[in-house]
Amino acid sequence: MNAQQELRDSPPPLSEELRRLLGSLDVSLEELRLIPEEWTTQIGHLGMLDILFRMRELGWWSGKAVIVVRPALIANAIFFKLFEGQGKVLALGQTVSERVGEELLSLQRWYGLNFNAFRLPDGRAVPWQDAGAIAIQQWEREGRGHPLRDKYDQTAGSANVVAELYGELRARHGMKSDDWYVCLHTRDAAHYLEFMGTGQTHRNAPIETLLDAIRLITSRGGWVVKLGGPNSPKLPPMERTIDYATSEFRSDLMDVHLIRHAKAFIGTTSGLTNVAVSFGIPCAVVNAITTDAQLWNSNVRFALKPVRLADGAMLTQRQLTSTPWRWRVFDAAVLGRNGAHPENNSAEDILRTVDEVLAIADGRIAEFDAGHDAERLLARWRRTLELPYYYGASRPSLGFLARHEKEFLLDATEQG
Repeated sequence: MNAQQELRDSPPPLSEELRRLLGSLDVSLEELRLIPEEWTTQIGHLGMLDILFRMRELGWWSGKAVIVVRPALIANAIFFKLFEGQGKVLALGQTVSERVGEELLSLQRWYGLNFNAFRLPDGRAVPWQDAGAIAIQQWEREGRGHPLRDKYDQTAGSANVVAELYGELRARHGMKSDDWYVCLHTRDAAHYLEFMGTGQTHRNAPIETLLDAIRLITSRGGWVVKLGGPNSPKLPPMERTIDYATSEFRSDLMDVHLIRHAKAFIGTTSGLTNVAVSFGIPCAVVNAITTDAQLWNSNVRFALKPVRLADGAMLTQRQLTSTPWRWRVFDAAVLGRNGAHPENNSAEDILRTVDEVLAIADGRIAEFDAGHDAERLLARWRRTLELPYYYGASRPSLGFLARHEKEFLLDATEQG
């Protein structure tokens, strides 16, 4: 090895302060697995952190995790507390000085775990989300549970303060103690101050397409609780609905509590869905569009946004999970430059997806599948996947597949 190569491959010498810090944590450089702040700054990233630690449980990586955070930037402090015990937490400016913390973060090249890439046990290096999707498949094959849900139930879930707040919220709207509810979250431009046609705006969708699904839930005796930011679009006046997102009850604690105790969750490819998935709540993921493999478990049913070309042709499942279209769907402007535009799910697509998820929540999914041609539709869908793990352990809703089968489920020979 020449001197230049050795400099590239060897970490810089540590300051005495950093050596003392690692010593006090009982973490040697050989054991150090550095988890930088990016894992905690968005609620969806915290859901990904759940999968990272499940990977360790599966034996995919080892060592001692050191999680570096900036407290003011943690997306949801209550959800983050569920990771206590998984590693040592260092809060910049609090439990460690900014200077020493930044020196530690500079070691990411040698000791860091990031969500850009991951080396699988068989030696292959893949995008991190691909690894996460493969991991959730193995996790479910082995019959493992939901660690963060268990931790929540043992700690924050039993706190008197959240029970009192939840009781007050129910009483305010006339919800009885034994009434069930579904959480609802849509992605909108207000949260990130986005401009239509750019960046991630193609992931947004209007709430109006969900109204039939809301009526389905309320007609069966349930309630719908809308989550989101205070500037999110308001629900129109409807019976048995609560626009919690615009209420004074909104907080990190209540966000997590409401998701944990929901009968089901309706969301999209955005962060709050990851919390529901971590807790094992049956999820209807609608208006979904993604360039990444997904960390969804078998309680998830999804409906993708149809992506159409200028001639009206719909991109197939195989195209959406392979090059080049897989990468083009990351950005609204890139899609536009390539003559493609995504459509919002129809009210029917969403209604059918929610109906299937309620069947999961009610324990009657086998009966539901038998009545909806599940075996044939799913077999055909799996043949069209370029990557068999792309959606983790989840599957599309049968209603979505049936409605779009002729366009969406073409295999390589049928596409030409």
